[in-house]
Amino acid sequence: MPPPTNPLRRLGILFGVTVLAIAAIGGGVYIHHRITPQHRILIDNAHEFVVDVEVDGDRFTIGPRSSTSVTVHDGAHTIHTSQLNETITLDLPATGWSTAGRTALYNIGGRGELAIVTMVYGSVFDAPPTAFIGHEAKAVVLPLGVGGEIDEAFPAQVTSKRGGAVIRRVCHVDGERFKCPGSDG
Repeated sequence: MPPPTNPLRRLGILFGVTVLAIAAIGGGVYIHHRITPQHRILIDNAHEFVVDVEVDGDRFTIGPRSSTSVTVHDGAHTIHTSQLNETITLDLPATGWSTAGRTALYNIGGRGELAIVTMVYGSVFDAPPTAFIGHEAKAVVLPLGVGGEIDEAFPAQVTSKRGGAVIRRVCHVDGERFKCPGSDG
């Protein structure tokens, strides 16, 4: 005959194991969120020469008329370019459970002609207009919802559970045209 079991004791053990599992999963997600960089800095070199860039001690080279991006954590970041002897600081906001990472733009020397281009798919009532980024804005934290790389192509179609979708990208401006493939401008 098996020994008698106490149902309250079994319930207490089950409750304790469940609470520990939830705490472990929540802690793991929190630690992963803190370790993984949440922000991105788009860096554009519109000059005709190679530029050496240093972001918080990490050094890399950007070719003429090209761009790249780096991922960074929350807080202030120092960016230095050797050829132009330009040093700027970008302060990116703290991220959390309800606040996503942001995208910032560093226009080396203020040389590039850039704009935030909006592509609308389907029926959308409140799409933001195209916003040109002036030369005086060498470094700027972009509005929420701006993603992708500089001059990244817009998709030919998107699927949405709602009536439509809005995608915003940073594109070079060449006179009256945008250089993002798929944009109408």
